[in-house]
Amino acid sequence: MLRVIHHNGEVADQQDTMISRCKLLALLSYVTADIPTINGMYPGPVVYAQEDDKVIVRVTNESPYNITIHCSQNFIRQRLSCWSDGPSYITQCPIQTGQNITYVFSLVQQKGTFFWHAHVSWLQATVYGAIVVYPKKGVSYPFKFPYEEHIIILASGGSPPPADAFTINGQPGPNYNCSANDIYKIDVVPGKTYLLRLINAALNQEHFFAIANHRLTIVEVDAEYTKPLTTDRVMLGPGQTLNILVTADKPIARYSMAIGPYQSAKNVSFQNITSIAYFQYFGATANDLSLPAALPHFDDNLAAKTVMDGLRSLNPVTVPKEIDRNLFVTIGLNVQKCWSKNPPKDCQAKGGGVMAASMNNISFIKPNTSILEA
Repeated sequence: MLRVIHHNGEVADQQDTMISRCKLLALLSYVTADIPTINGMYPGPVVYAQEDDKVIVRVTNESPYNITIHCSQNFIRQRLSCWSDGPSYITQCPIQTGQNITYVFSLVQQKGTFFWHAHVSWLQATVYGAIVVYPKKGVSYPFKFPYEEHIIILASGGSPPPADAFTINGQPGPNYNCSANDIYKIDVVPGKTYLLRLINAALNQEHFFAIANHRLTIVEVDAEYTKPLTTDRVMLGPGQTLNILVTADKPIARYSMAIGPYQSAKNVSFQNITSIAYFQYFGATANDLSLPAALPHFDDNLAAKTVMDGLRSLNPVTVPKEIDRNLFVTIGLNVQKCWSKNPPKDCQAKGGGVMAASMNNISFIKPNTSILEA
């Protein structure tokens, strides 16, 4: 069950929420596979709300997997509701098969594009969706109101590394085997401006995104308004959201919307086949060839840095100018000695080790006492 209660007490939306399995045509073959989904939807249902609303989500697990739902991937603050955050074994035990749990949180002074997803193992690969929080009634955007808005979720098909394919709103596009007709499309009216809510739901892949021959104006990053920044392409990290404005001001045709990898790490395997969707003008025909979108090379650090360095807050921000103490923090991904009782299955990193993230070369060590009982 999903309930959204406006700050004035009015119930805005209500629907059942169930995790189950459904059939999906495999991206690289003519076979089907079971994937976990919410209410049989891939991507999952969108949660619509307004600033200061209370959101109540009752999740019933009908899948064979333990699972949790994380609703604050990019900064839903969970004020006084940290137990509804969703990380398994940190703020809650996983929801077991046949069980349910109710998440309750308020969107206090927050608006914009957010992202929810599963938070156990690689289930996030298919269990994810958007949260769209509108300004309060009577409060406008800090930019011209768009003709339409669309949610665009970029994702990895299959568990990494590397992904079987990249997808745009669940569709891989024509560059992969067996998916010539599995293409997401937006029909646009010439001369109109569209708001695209971009979400990178990929497990651990940064993505470049571009639309052929069109300029993208960034107006929001991770649910915070920014000064408008116009560019030819954008880069999103996993879990990041961007709101961009695009004006259909080109000749009538079918233009490609494309995503590809940004991979700055060395000696790491990754998927490098571009996923395509269509930004199609009314008047264009299905037989028209799509004009290709130009994406940077996968290791173009300057292309990623130029856009990110150009972002500015919409309003002035007061920051401390006097520093009391300097901190030097490094975050890395390392290979550690593997102590598993099943090395062939669990110890597949270089030298028979296991991958582990670290901060200042110190990795998390599971305590003897449960964090939930601490």
